[in-house]
Amino acid sequence: MNRLRQLLFPPRCIFCSAVLGQGERHICSACAKKNYTLSRPKAYKGPFYTNALSAFVYEGDVRRALHRFKFHGALYMAEFFAENMALRLSQTDWKIDLIVPVPSHFLRRFKKGYDHSRLLGEELSRLTGIPCAPILRKTRRTKPMYGLRVSQRRANIMDSVVCTRELCEGEKPSCSSTILLPQAAPPPNVPACSANQAPSGSTH
Repeated sequence: MNRLRQLLFPPRCIFCSAVLGQGERHICSACAKKNYTLSRPKAYKGPFYTNALSAFVYEGDVRRALHRFKFHGALYMAEFFAENMALRLSQTDWKIDLIVPVPSHFLRRFKKGYDHSRLLGEELSRLTGIPCAPILRKTRRTKPMYGLRVSQRRANIMDSVVCTRELCEGEKPSCSSTILLPQAAPPPNVPACSANQAPSGSTH
């Protein structure tokens, strides 16, 4: 059955949609030669997080692929993006105790049929062994971030997310640890795909 499925729907490159050849996974050999990833982990600081780490340059093929993952049902891309986020995390000295996905508004999730941030968080949890706790809820619909200035983005998301419950015993971070907030779209002035580092106990 799997063989028939592969014949009818062969795996394609995430970036250029070419049919993948023998030994190719997620991206084709031609795209693998392109400089999609950042040469080394690059951390950013912002008003809502202590650090933000990016795996890709948010432009061109990467941007289009992320839009397909986020808005157009390309759920299979979660594994690829999470793998690259996990790789970047392994190159830092961050001590992460918990992964907290930042959700979409429920009306957007209902329309799409999935929550891209939770998919990414759960896949990252599987790869790293760090627990994933979907404890946040979006309280109102926000405007799309595309095209907004930094100040507008900040105002757009202000007070739009709340914590829905207390952390369970196995989820509570230690005093010196941090919480990871994975996102499919980058924070202002940050390339993609990004992981935000927030202070312990924070729900930024």
